[in-house]
Amino acid sequence: MSSERDALNVVDQYIDEIQDEYIDEIVEQNPFHLVGSLFTSDSISVSSVTPEVSLEDALNLMLENGYSQLPVIDSDGYRGLVSLRSICQCLRDLTISQPGTVKFNPGDMRVSEAMDTSVPLISPDDNIYDLLKDLDRYEALVMGDKKNVQAVITSFDLVHRLWTIAGPYILAQEIELATRQIIRHLLPEGPEFAKRIHHSLSYRKDRAHPDKLEEMDLSDLTTIVLDRSNWPFFENMFGNKALFKSRFEEVAKLRNRVMHHNNRALTANEYDLLLRFRDLLLDKLRVRIDNNGE
Repeated sequence: MSSERDALNVVDQYIDEIQDEYIDEIVEQNPFHLVGSLFTSDSISVSSVTPEVSLEDALNLMLENGYSQLPVIDSDGYRGLVSLRSICQCLRDLTISQPGTVKFNPGDMRVSEAMDTSVPLISPDDNIYDLLKDLDRYEALVMGDKKNVQAVITSFDLVHRLWTIAGPYILAQEIELATRQIIRHLLPEGPEFAKRIHHSLSYRKDRAHPDKLEEMDLSDLTTIVLDRSNWPFFENMFGNKALFKSRFEEVAKLRNRVMHHNNRALTANEYDLLLRFRDLLLDKLRVRIDNNGE
């Protein structure tokens, strides 16, 4: 029995080593997986307190700025993290150790009495897999080194940053899905459907055009909708063709930038354009479905 357990331990250790090597290889090839690619010194503002500051002042600073925690820094550098949670834990510990006698006055207590010294520093060069594991153990992490704290990272910060990156991909995908559904609902079904698609995409001399809507990108779908022989089926839904063509083509360009991993991030206006166009398509599709009782 012991030998079997030892063998399993060896296998587990080997798997862990292989996974670590694989992750290191991914990180080396793709800097997207580095913490510093998600969080920069200018993406999150950092306020801090010293260990001698009163808990009252620390709480006021957190409440006034909407913070849940603050790094604690003195002349030697980073010391730990004080947070709403660590303050509550300090109060609980005092209540347990001195039941019935504790009168909590944050003005009389120092940050050093309530800070959590176990919260580690992480480097911008660490990979996000370690960040995810550490955030499962700590309420927040501090990026930087002992003398240069660059950011405090919480689970919410991580989700927000990942959504900032993934959001445009999701919007682009939803626009394509909605456009496919609109084409299915408005173009006549049967053999005529395939003929219309073939005719609309016959301009593509560089490569064979796809036969299924699922295989078409937004440029193909746009061409089908705006084709002169197809437009009468879509006119009641979209109205002015020139205006809709302009919007569709602008969205298609943004979609290509997003899906082809262009390094230039979308501006707020560009992201808003995708969002509004997605909502427009979904609203029109919803009205169509409701009117047809589907």
